[in-house]
Amino acid sequence: MKTPARTFYGDLETFATTDLKKAGPFRYAEDPELEILLFPYAVDNGPVQVWEPGIEPMPAELRSCFEDPHTTFVFHNSQFDRTVLDALGYHVPLRRWRDSMVLAYTCGLPGGMEDLGRALGLPEEQAKLKEGKALIQRFCKPAPKNHKAYRYDRTTHPEEWQRFREYATRDVEVMRWIWNALPHWVYQGEELELWFLDQEINERGLPVDPVGVEAAVATASATVKRLDYELEQLTGGAVENGTRVEALRSWISEQGWFLGDMKEATVTWALAGRHPNGPPPPHVHRALEIRQQVAKTSAAKYKTLVRAASSDNRMRGVLQFYGAFRTGRWAGRRFQPQNLPRPSIKQTVAGMESMIRGTTDLLYAESPMEVVSSCIRAAIKPPDGYKLAVGDLANIEGRVLAWLAGESWKIRAFEAYDRGTGPDLYKVAYGNAFGLKPENVDDDQRQIGKVMELALGYQGAVGAFHSMAGNYGVELPDERVVELVKAWRNIHPTIKGFWYKTEEAAIAAVTRPGQVFKAGRALWKCVEHNGYRWLLAKLPSGRFLCYFDPDVRTVEMDYGDKPRLSYMGFHTYTHKWKRLDTYGGKLVENLTQATARDVLAHGLRLAELSSLNPIGHVHDEIIAEVPEAMEGAAERLEAVLCELPPWAGGLPLAAEAKTQQRYAKAA
Repeated sequence: MKTPARTFYGDLETFATTDLKKAGPFRYAEDPELEILLFPYAVDNGPVQVWEPGIEPMPAELRSCFEDPHTTFVFHNSQFDRTVLDALGYHVPLRRWRDSMVLAYTCGLPGGMEDLGRALGLPEEQAKLKEGKALIQRFCKPAPKNHKAYRYDRTTHPEEWQRFREYATRDVEVMRWIWNALPHWVYQGEELELWFLDQEINERGLPVDPVGVEAAVATASATVKRLDYELEQLTGGAVENGTRVEALRSWISEQGWFLGDMKEATVTWALAGRHPNGPPPPHVHRALEIRQQVAKTSAAKYKTLVRAASSDNRMRGVLQFYGAFRTGRWAGRRFQPQNLPRPSIKQTVAGMESMIRGTTDLLYAESPMEVVSSCIRAAIKPPDGYKLAVGDLANIEGRVLAWLAGESWKIRAFEAYDRGTGPDLYKVAYGNAFGLKPENVDDDQRQIGKVMELALGYQGAVGAFHSMAGNYGVELPDERVVELVKAWRNIHPTIKGFWYKTEEAAIAAVTRPGQVFKAGRALWKCVEHNGYRWLLAKLPSGRFLCYFDPDVRTVEMDYGDKPRLSYMGFHTYTHKWKRLDTYGGKLVENLTQATARDVLAHGLRLAELSSLNPIGHVHDEIIAEVPEAMEGAAERLEAVLCELPPWAGGLPLAAEAKTQQRYAKAA
């Protein structure tokens, strides 16, 4: 007789001395004092039970769920719970796990239980969840150092402990409700398989070189100390260190030169002589240089590597599946590999070696902090007998955008360049815009063409150009940028039309629920599920992008009324859950980045099947750890990155891969 499948809903409340937020679940699970305080759980629709391992044996029903291969485990942020259970000897195979936080992400919703409950309209439950934070602080961590007790428990605070049990019970009830209320459009099939692979990659971890990390931290510390002393001497003791922003700004004013603020962009403009007040005096210029060096936060990244690495010097759990829930791209956790600074020196491996040897101040006398900042990737180093294969998809967003929109001339240009018979696409962009042959485009014009390509594809204009231009040393007056924007749009009529058609299709879908509207290679439809509305964008891969609670309202414009599309989401800068207006270019950006993500996901699957052992990925780049003796690893990685998914016929792909002893970008 076949055993019926069951769904097990659970949560863990644990005690350990390690700071979970800083260390992450894998380092946390190595804490020698780790223990489960409460294990609330429910099976299917049954009542929530709470097991206290410290005072009672494991209940028979709970043991049965662990042992039954047909029982699926649903937890919120399950990587933590699975890691802790494994560390304590309660192993459940990965393929039996599901994650309600990931499900929320795939629906375009926040992952945190408090924010998620608020988004779904559960205000009463939110108040209860907030109470739980204080209880977790009380029981799950050691008592503050000025307290007599080392820790608190059921015997020291029995009434609070009972509320702790009630909180744990409610947590599982809310999580079960969320799991059953939300649609599972995305978190199934190939995406579920991809999540399994993601969890395996996270568990492999990135190998950290403790020697390199220690050397980088020491270099940063010594450099800051020296620069602070120089600044104190330069200012006559008025400013003791470069972190004292107000003191430095006050001193600069006393020198008869006004800066305004000490933001990085403002200081950079001043140092380049582009400040409205003109170039600063030499001594002020040097003070600002010191400020820029001291303000670099890269040393903190190195310290994060140490805090988050497990005892085997591997840093695990740094990639959050579907963390960028408007596109499905991965987000970073703790180390934030997606947000590493752009290297300002080319030979980052040599820079790391200089820090290890203690020669950075000799080889890079003018900017040792630039070395610290640039070489963070090089702190990732495989153990003896292994090497890294790093492969990067070339200009994937530009290629995907042209393919989604159907900009045929550009697709042909990419194909020609890949064959070696066509010119550089940045030269093509500038040349086509101004009637020049690509071979007559000089290096400065090519750089402008690069900024045009990167800044203008998503309906960006003057502001977008300037924001991108600063990264590439390009500075142009607004009048010139207006010309560039018009020129770029003139030679990309299909992409330009794609912006407006996409906005029209999305608005039509919201105003006419249940009907399907097409724009480019994407389909749009508005649906309702359990009383909640979603605007769905079906990608060429078959995956859906989900926009929660969409709405269309009419706004007055100078040229007449216009419908405006909005949905509920997190604001990029305020990080508040609110109604967000959107438009065609932004929707196209989502579609493009989401499709590029699906291309990378296909490459990850193939890399795994090809025994390349992927251990991480950053944006459109895969990091694999292979035996030193493996031949052709870079060529194999290039091949899997360039293999077209079945749904991507006609998409021009190119990649570059290298093998190396320390991590550095492939291209």
